[in-house]
Amino acid sequence: VAAVVLERAHSMKRNLLNRTGMGATVAAYMNKNQTIWTGNKAVTDTVASLNTALGTVDSKAQQQEAPIVGEEEKKVLVRHDYEDEIMRIAGQLCSLADKTGDTNLAAQTELTLAQLDKLSVDVLEATGSRVSGLATANLAALADYGITQTDVTALDSLTTQFHGVKTAPRKAIATRAGQTKTLPPAVK
Repeated sequence: VAAVVLERAHSMKRNLLNRTGMGATVAAYMNKNQTIWTGNKAVTDTVASLNTALGTVDSKAQQQEAPIVGEEEKKVLVRHDYEDEIMRIAGQLCSLADKTGDTNLAAQTELTLAQLDKLSVDVLEATGSRVSGLATANLAALADYGITQTDVTALDSLTTQFHGVKTAPRKAIATRAGQTKTLPPAVK
């Protein structure tokens, strides 16, 4: 079944390339021999339409074929920074919990980088928000541990930044797929 789907996609792509190539050949020939048909409005309009259509197809093909770079790498870098900041603040909250005997706080903030690495993007974002909320609730006590409102604000900023990039690779792929779907009608 997969082979049939691939063969079908390949033949569809070949068909589009053949049509575009044929149109480009006709346009090149007509543009080269412009002096023969310049006075005929119907031919002039048709050639202009063909040139415009070929330009549109070329533009769409370039957008569709452009490599998707940067989105996944950006997501990885932001995630790394986000996990580090979660760990730094959660570690201080866990120390506070240990000192005060607050087992509930300890249970919510006892994290490792390995655990954070395994979390889905949505759960990681929820964890960052939870740690921010716990830090805000214990801000006065965290002063002795070097955590201030600035640190909580930085974590919140990373949460917002991570939210923006967590689906960026999928969006880039979806945008490319949208371009792919617009090629056949443009070729036609």
